[in-house]
Amino acid sequence: MIAELHNATRGAGLEFGLYYSLLDWAHEAYPDRAGYVDAFMRPQINELVERFAPAVLWGDAQWGHGPEHWRSPQIIQEYREAMARRGLTSLINDRWWVPPDFISPEYDVPADPPAIPWELCRGMTHSFCYNRAEREEHHLSAFQIVDLLTEIVAKGGNFLLNIGPRADGTIPELQSGPLREAGRWINKHAAAIDGSRPFEAWGDAGVRYTVTPATGDAPELINAIQLAGDKHAPFMHLDSQRWEITSVSDWDGAPLEFESRPDGLAVQSAEEDKLASVVRIVARARKQPSVSPPATPPRVSVGERRFETIGEALAAAGPGDTVEIGAGVFADETLPLTVPTGVAVCGAREGETVIDARGAGGMSPPPLAVLLLDGAGAGIERLTIRGAPKAHHFLPANAILCRAAPGARVESCLVEGGVLIATESKDLVVKDNAFLDGGIWLRDCDDARITGNRQRGNRWSVGIAVEGGQGAVVSGNIVEDALAGIRLKSHSDGKVSGNNVTARWWGIHLEGGSGNQARGNTVRETMRGLTLSGGSGVEARGNQLSGCDTGILVEARVEDGQALGNEGSRCRIGLMLWEATRFQEEGNRWSDSFDRDRYDRRLEGGASG
Repeated sequence: MIAELHNATRGAGLEFGLYYSLLDWAHEAYPDRAGYVDAFMRPQINELVERFAPAVLWGDAQWGHGPEHWRSPQIIQEYREAMARRGLTSLINDRWWVPPDFISPEYDVPADPPAIPWELCRGMTHSFCYNRAEREEHHLSAFQIVDLLTEIVAKGGNFLLNIGPRADGTIPELQSGPLREAGRWINKHAAAIDGSRPFEAWGDAGVRYTVTPATGDAPELINAIQLAGDKHAPFMHLDSQRWEITSVSDWDGAPLEFESRPDGLAVQSAEEDKLASVVRIVARARKQPSVSPPATPPRVSVGERRFETIGEALAAAGPGDTVEIGAGVFADETLPLTVPTGVAVCGAREGETVIDARGAGGMSPPPLAVLLLDGAGAGIERLTIRGAPKAHHFLPANAILCRAAPGARVESCLVEGGVLIATESKDLVVKDNAFLDGGIWLRDCDDARITGNRQRGNRWSVGIAVEGGQGAVVSGNIVEDALAGIRLKSHSDGKVSGNNVTARWWGIHLEGGSGNQARGNTVRETMRGLTLSGGSGVEARGNQLSGCDTGILVEARVEDGQALGNEGSRCRIGLMLWEATRFQEEGNRWSDSFDRDRYDRRLEGGASG
């Protein structure tokens, strides 16, 4: 099969690349290093390289094991040497545990343009395959394709868009239709995409900028790509203080009236395209005076005492003290910053006090954490933590670490990357925080309160994970883009209520333990909306589930559980009972199910209710 695809690709004048999944659950020896990695995986990769000379070796599914287990350094060295012998280019992505040629974030466009080559990888829908249960609203529209493409290109990236064919090889109209429509726009405006380079500013939610280099007599052009429906005027990134505007035209070259203003370039709107219109601008940057205002160091204090760094203030603080930090960015602190017993650290207004760990994040090894709450009653409030090492698939990276810290509190903080990890901490409070590309992980904690947080993940991690311990309350949180939204594992008497979850594989997962409850939660567009897996005395009551493959899944010999008064819509299966004993279901309502409302596979002789 690979040979046929290789020959057809080369015959069409295209470069040929190969995807390889390090993980292989179907192989009888996986994941054994000798039986799988050495005896099968590595020889197979070498064969593929020798036979087909792929210009790109795109690795995936490396999570769960490190580079030495996968033999990644040896595999990539052998690949590069084999390609070099033929005088060919070799490229790898960032999923081999070795320094990559480019990075490959999945589904989420990076907020800031990455410093190295990159491409966004995603499917036309929530998955990378054809799923007959997915409907039009689950697929990218032509507008969304152009929206994504222009943002990616404006940030200097490549768009790797996956198509999911049916079993017979045909492309469903729900995918081919938007692709053709977007393709017509891309072909018409190719000069703004292919061969362009990023402008000094990528743009914003409604406008993206690229630069078409000068060719022959044609001058360099700044392309302002204005998405349909956006009334963004003026173009604020082209203000008169910084830019001298020579001419402005529409895509076809017709001149447009414009006004160069201090707040941006105001252009008389051309005829609007239903996807995006492009304004072409000839401009020259004005020379700017190099004046640097004197920096005022942020204020750090403990009572009447003043300190130059947060670390110095924490070292001097004692139980009952509050370390107050003014607005500003702290980028040169020695990490981790340890908050001792009974000390509270408070920033200025939300978002104004920033601890930037990007410098320390490059240390080898990285710091234990950015902030370490290492005693009873330690707390932090109104801090922004930026640049923490990001959680990598199932492997967490610490932004905040609570270690045997009873009564610790984390409130109203913004964490960009990394996670909060707490171990053996009783009465922990995690309240009203935002975790971007990270989450909350608790292990062996009792009576924790996780409430009102906003979490956005990287699609490969758990948003809120509670393992071991008892009595956790997980309430009123918004969890998005995690592999698993909220998971209680081997926990007892936990309450998961009033949360709003959108995830990939599991929305809310109660695994093992006893007496856990999931009440009044909303789960949308997730493979398994609510999963009760093992354990006893678990309850699912009054939850709302929509657009899931399975609304509620009860599995792995759950005993004495209940599913009462839940409602769901557009789920392929509403309620699936898969080996449950003494399980009670009553008052559940399912509408617009794709296949069936209920599927029941009971344990022989053990079912009731």
